[in-house]
Amino acid sequence: MDTRLWRRAGYLPAGDLARLLSVPPITLHRWMDKGALAFKREGRYRFILLDDAVAFVRARYTDRDIARTFIKALREAIKIRHDPGAKRCG
Repeated sequence: MDTRLWRRAGYLPAGDLARLLSVPPITLHRWMDKGALAFKREGRYRFILLDDAVAFVRARYTDRDIARTFIKALREAIKIRHDPGAKRCG
C-alpha cells in the first residue's frame, strides 16, 4: 500500500511504529485495541498520528533518553524523501 497520502497528513503506519519501538505488531495492535493509542483505518491498515505517537512514547517510556531516541526516530520516519508534494512533519 502506498502510504504517501497518510504521511503527508502526519500519520505513520502501525507496522512502521511497531518496528521503530522494537515491539511485535500484535503488541501494538493490542495497545490500540485497548485504547492506549488512537488510530485511524484504511481497510485493514492502521495509521497513527505523529503527535499521538509522541505522546504515547513519552507516557510509556519513563527513561527520557530512551523516549528521546524513539521520538527522534519517529520524526525521521514520518518524513517522505523525494516527494515534492510532501509536507515535512516534526
